[in-house]
Amino acid sequence: MKKLLILALCTGILLFVPNFIERGFTYDEALYLSIGRNLSQDFKDYTMNSNYMLYRPPVLPYLISITSRVAGGFSGGISMGITPFFSFLLIVLLYIVIKHFYDEKIAFFSAVFLLLCPLYLRHSVRVLNHVEFAFFFSMALFSFRKGLQGRFWWFFLSGILGGLAFLTRYVGVMYIPVMGLYVLLERKTEFYKEKGCYLSFFSFFIPVIPWALFSNEVYNGYYEFMRVAMAVIPTDDFMHTVQYIAVTILELTPFFILFTILGIKRLKRDSFFLAYFCGTLLTLVLLRHREPRFILDFSPVLALSAGVFAASIYERKKTLIHVVIILLLLQSAGEVVYTSQFELHIKEAGLYIAQSPVKGAVIANEEAQMYYYTQRKVYFYPLSEKESKILLQEDAAFFVVNHCSPPPYLDELLQNSQWELIFATEKGCGASIYSGKNFVFDFV
Repeated sequence: MKKLLILALCTGILLFVPNFIERGFTYDEALYLSIGRNLSQDFKDYTMNSNYMLYRPPVLPYLISITSRVAGGFSGGISMGITPFFSFLLIVLLYIVIKHFYDEKIAFFSAVFLLLCPLYLRHSVRVLNHVEFAFFFSMALFSFRKGLQGRFWWFFLSGILGGLAFLTRYVGVMYIPVMGLYVLLERKTEFYKEKGCYLSFFSFFIPVIPWALFSNEVYNGYYEFMRVAMAVIPTDDFMHTVQYIAVTILELTPFFILFTILGIKRLKRDSFFLAYFCGTLLTLVLLRHREPRFILDFSPVLALSAGVFAASIYERKKTLIHVVIILLLLQSAGEVVYTSQFELHIKEAGLYIAQSPVKGAVIANEEAQMYYYTQRKVYFYPLSEKESKILLQEDAAFFVVNHCSPPPYLDELLQNSQWELIFATEKGCGASIYSGKNFVFDFV
């Protein structure tokens, strides 16, 4: 009990204190916040920038809308607390369930390694859905494992949690094959006699059916939200894959990866771990587009493996474990502070436009951020200077350029126009705001 209280206290401090650091939002964060804000006014307004976004899973946006309604209106601050709250729940419940199925030492080290993993901690304070998915998916599988011990109602809970995992991130469909593989490994030739497996399978669709009905209403197809989601996912090339692997190693840290690999050997006869880990590998292989943060979806099983190895050598290598924990903590804290500065220039530009008396739409590559900050119509960068001028002659009043990735025709556009510099900032890539004769243009 003492270890749990210490773990809960440290988790709360590490997860909630970073929310007081000023930062801007990434594209995905702004997108979920924008949808959630619209849903807080109308539960069917699942839109961003006037476009239906059902290819984006609904759990996080609806959590944002529900907390906003409870609070009496949309609040960015309250919405930013949702993911840290689920991160806290995941750490605490992971400790409890691993202690139940394994032992206290493994549970403690698994929770600590997950909490201090730089990739986990950095994204646990962002308005993203990976931690929520890891929570629902891992608890669904642990509930199923509990059901196999003879408590039938756990199968029903497992299916519901699996359905919520799917609605948090669509890779949650892997719940079904992981569940099937686990039963096969446990029951072998008599796997088909496990009635709980069928109960979990059918209960999985209970939370999914309303979303399928909504999809049919919007897209004229019960599964269209999945088809659209697949259509908008880019396909990685070889160089992106190499970069993904390199960055993932850096963000997970070699220590975490090494402990995870060494722990697999000690869990090779654990059918639950094997099914969960195989599902993780299969998902990462099948994904058309990969980013390091996607590994967070299956971080609990990696933390379990790392925790098993750490617990096995702790009595002999206490100094090593303590040094690794300190290094993980330092890197995690450094990354949280460092990365918080990345989007501040976009935030300043967006807030400036929001306060401007000039009416009109915005042309920007940062569609979601500009829409969230300004609540105006946003156009993506046109493909050419000519197309941009057509938009300017219609309803576009602002032109936002991120100097990290400006449009190729920027110089020509500036050269052929009359500008007056009215604002400048050095944050991020820097922001310069120009005002023209008829319109105001923002250059970030």
